[in-house]
Amino acid sequence: TRVFLNGKDLGDHLPCFTPGLFDVKGALKEGSNEIIVRVGSSRDALPASIPSGFDFEKEHYIPGIYDDVQLILSGTPNIALVQTVPDIINKKVRVQINLENSGDAKTSKITFTVKEAKSQKVVGVLEKEIKLTGKDLVDVEIPIKDCRLWSPEDPFLYKREVSTEADEFTTRFGMREFHFDPLTKKAVLNGKPYCMRGRNITL
Repeated sequence: TRVFLNGKDLGDHLPCFTPGLFDVKGALKEGSNEIIVRVGSSRDALPASIPSGFDFEKEHYIPGIYDDVQLILSGTPNIALVQTVPDIINKKVRVQINLENSGDAKTSKITFTVKEAKSQKVVGVLEKEIKLTGKDLVDVEIPIKDCRLWSPEDPFLYKREVSTEADEFTTRFGMREFHFDPLTKKAVLNGKPYCMRGRNITL
């Protein structure tokens, strides 16, 4: 993809199937704005170093935008990246966020809130003050009251909200842990073997 805002070239994003982020600050203006997103029309337009989505079973590659296009407006500090890691043994969730501060170094409060996605019941809250330098990694653990595990039979979800004085980010997650046991070669979900139905080839 290549993005233009009000005629200004904001750059390219070569990888397929991943989100591209473009800084629009220098091209945004008051009133109406025109954004153009150009998408590649051929796999051959990509360099060899970029995965192009090749598949022996595909006959046609249809270019287009398959996901949302968003204009993200935020002050500083803004939330750049968020990762959620469930800890089902200790019934808490680990949250890592990357904060970016474009202003002067200062102390800022960050609030983490965990809710049940459907009922909106608050089951965990944590507030933390950090000294912002520019690009900071914040790592916290939030206990979850009456923790309920996710499974295909009970796909229970939580909502995690992170907010600073100038930005906020919300996403959903399930309290689950999944891996393959190296001894039995079986899939293990939440500490118990879980039979998976599927194929290792497309039919």
